[in-house]
Amino acid sequence: MHKYVFGPVPSKRLGRSLGIDLTPQKTCTLNCRYCQISAEKNLALKRTTFCPPGEVIKELEKVLSQIEPPDWITFSGTGEPTLHIDLGFLIKSIKNLNIAPVCVITNGTLLSREEVRADLMLADRVLPTLCSVFPETFIKIHRPLAGIEPEEVLEGLVAFSREYQGILEIEIVDCPGLNDSDAEISGIRKFLECLPRVHSIYLNTAVRPPQDVSIRSATREEIFIFKEKLGKAIPVTTVFDPGDLPSPTAVETFSKPRKAKISPDEVFSLLLRHPCTKDQIIIALGGEISEISNLLEELNMQKRIKKEANGIWVPICSSVF
Repeated sequence: MHKYVFGPVPSKRLGRSLGIDLTPQKTCTLNCRYCQISAEKNLALKRTTFCPPGEVIKELEKVLSQIEPPDWITFSGTGEPTLHIDLGFLIKSIKNLNIAPVCVITNGTLLSREEVRADLMLADRVLPTLCSVFPETFIKIHRPLAGIEPEEVLEGLVAFSREYQGILEIEIVDCPGLNDSDAEISGIRKFLECLPRVHSIYLNTAVRPPQDVSIRSATREEIFIFKEKLGKAIPVTTVFDPGDLPSPTAVETFSKPRKAKISPDEVFSLLLRHPCTKDQIIIALGGEISEISNLLEELNMQKRIKKEANGIWVPICSSVF
């Protein structure tokens, strides 16, 4: 089982995305109500070296030698990647491998810091989150650590948008009843239209079971209404657009015996960072369909994972580290 690298996972936005998880489980600046993992005990503001950069690159090189080149190498996982103080060095090192472009998925809370923006300038694509421009709503949804000021988060996004030359895609998480009123959506639209450079918007919702049971997923109709109210000044794609699940042909292509046997921990590690359907696990890890089915059944019987109504397998939590 790999410690930092996971996947590649099939992603609607990023194709076959090879993930890198730099922080211990759910070390974050926010404790978002829609997230599937609580960050209540692991909130942090100080950037530090959570793991040796050399170990990360060594593990990545090993994985890349065993798989077809991914479409993207993506910093994401269970925590906030910009908290890792060596993020810029890691991005530069990966780009020097000349294998795939680099993406960073971030909650955007540290973009007000010049050194964080400098690190992210090195990435080919950056996906920050924006759920509300109103401080009260921001706090309700994200439950930030003391020291995170909503106004500074917005200012940081403006500064980054002004400086960044790569692909900037804003992710909005629709939380029905919290940020989908006319005033909320209008505020987001006006703010985004004033940003110097935005490539596109991705409209998401809590498709994975959130830690806060009072948060529910938006329906297709609600997402469509939200999208319409955002207007057409910036291209918008949504979580419900076609192409989110692998085709049977793709599954058959990736379903084949591997030299090394897949362990239950390897499947669990993937699901902890990126809950998946069985077909997505097969594409991510390889292996035969029957092998993956047996591993999922084993983990389910051990009460380490469970299957949601939408077919996505999710962890019943534990730490990767």
